[in-house]
Amino acid sequence: MCWIHYIALSALIMIVGCDDPTPDYDTFPININTHWGGAVLTATTNEYSFAFPMLIDTATPISVIDSIAINANTMSQPYTGAPEYTLYSTDITLRSACHGNSITACVDETDRALFPNTQVFDLHPCADINGIPCVLGTDHNNLGFGGIFGSNALQLVSTRFLLNKETPQIQFFPYLLGDNTQQCSSNKAVIDMTLSQSSMISVYNHSVDIDPKNIAIFTCMGMNHLDTTTPSGTDFLLILSTGIGTTILSRTAYEKYAAQHNTLPISQLPLTNFHFPSGTVHTHTTTIPTMALINRKTISVSPCEEWRIAATSGTCLSQDTCACPGEETVCETTAAVTLTPTDEIQIAILPDAHRIFQSFYNDPDHNLPQINGILGLAALNNLDFNIDYPNERLVIQCLARSNECIHYPEISNPSGTSLNEKCLNDN
Repeated sequence: MCWIHYIALSALIMIVGCDDPTPDYDTFPININTHWGGAVLTATTNEYSFAFPMLIDTATPISVIDSIAINANTMSQPYTGAPEYTLYSTDITLRSACHGNSITACVDETDRALFPNTQVFDLHPCADINGIPCVLGTDHNNLGFGGIFGSNALQLVSTRFLLNKETPQIQFFPYLLGDNTQQCSSNKAVIDMTLSQSSMISVYNHSVDIDPKNIAIFTCMGMNHLDTTTPSGTDFLLILSTGIGTTILSRTAYEKYAAQHNTLPISQLPLTNFHFPSGTVHTHTTTIPTMALINRKTISVSPCEEWRIAATSGTCLSQDTCACPGEETVCETTAAVTLTPTDEIQIAILPDAHRIFQSFYNDPDHNLPQINGILGLAALNNLDFNIDYPNERLVIQCLARSNECIHYPEISNPSGTSLNEKCLNDN
């Protein structure tokens, strides 16, 4: 994630004045590597003909080329000079990455996707941390990288993340076929893409307006997935970042969770180092057992209650235990996904004022509540997760329906006798 940097006004004018480039790609799956948490593949550009590791990150608004790391040819060169950056356009060519703990051990020089004339910053994203290279992962398991493929390029396509733990892949399409009703009939959960349009990003202490579109997802954490007869869980709104693995909560958000679930206070949680693309943080960590992703449809009930309705397929055994509005025991449901990984969901806790959050907080043009944190890719293991920017939606299904992952299509017609009928929307 490159949330910490600001662009100058002249750079903004260049961005606004550029036509969107048209990508060229095949639609076959491209191997990515998630061994270090975020999604990584390899890439070349007009300036660099040899492949280097590149993160794929929905939370980075403008793609990044780190010439300092690439020129060192180690992807782990410490930066000790004055922070500098340039903005220019280049062709980015994406290739597969190896699976496992070596991204370049296999030989695959096949160009899989070309994103021409892509706006990029040439900068060292953790330049303010002298002597520490920009790496992704942990102290004992990290990867130096040479660039970040950001949302300014991803917005041009629909990207499918096949998040199998052993062999994760992505695919690019112009857009995802089938309207929401058809996706529902195919037993998929469709979540409307809530685009948090932050009013500024930062590059080296210069602030200016820009239009990055961050994907905000309503979630419910810590809900009792084995008992849907009573309310449970804590509501959070998270920004999706495919460039990191660990999910991040603000201090205030975790304190809210701890109070509701009677878990350890922050002061009693262990400390560890997390290497994010924007720098290393030494902070408290914990795990959370369950999380749901929810397509927010109404403000009359909370996201956690919307999940509870979805998890019961909109049909209750009794009025006393029913989450349906009013006195109904059968009702429409929203789409949702229940995640209960065996290893639980790792959480890093950062101060509310940490710079990672600042570009997400400054969003005056939408009616979203406060952003509570960042949803990392590791929480989404075992999902077929489509980010369909052209249709502004997420289309999700579990790769294998199990106790660790259950998805619920939206039910618009609860009286239907088949999934096709239940998915029909007469409105």
